[in-house]
Amino acid sequence: GDTFDLPDGCQRLASTPICVNQAFSRGPRCLALQFHVEVSTPTLERWYIGHTLEIASTPGVSVTQLRADGLRYGPKLEEQAREMLNCWLAGAGLV
Repeated sequence: GDTFDLPDGCQRLASTPICVNQAFSRGPRCLALQFHVEVSTPTLERWYIGHTLEIASTPGVSVTQLRADGLRYGPKLEEQAREMLNCWLAGAGLV
């Protein structure tokens, strides 16, 4: 997967075993994310269609399960994403 070193002066905010730098900030107005916080349940459906071959070739993953998980977890994740972005914008003095 894609990986990179943090630029000087940045603070790591999130990491995983696969990607050490999932999110970082530099000062109050620079936020970098290695994931899609903006995704909605309808957007996921378009991704399933667009990435059918990749999904089908990934062991243990299916469109059926992804759809079920999207419907189950999507609304709460959308709410949390809005809250996270609103908090960051407020902390940066942008709202």
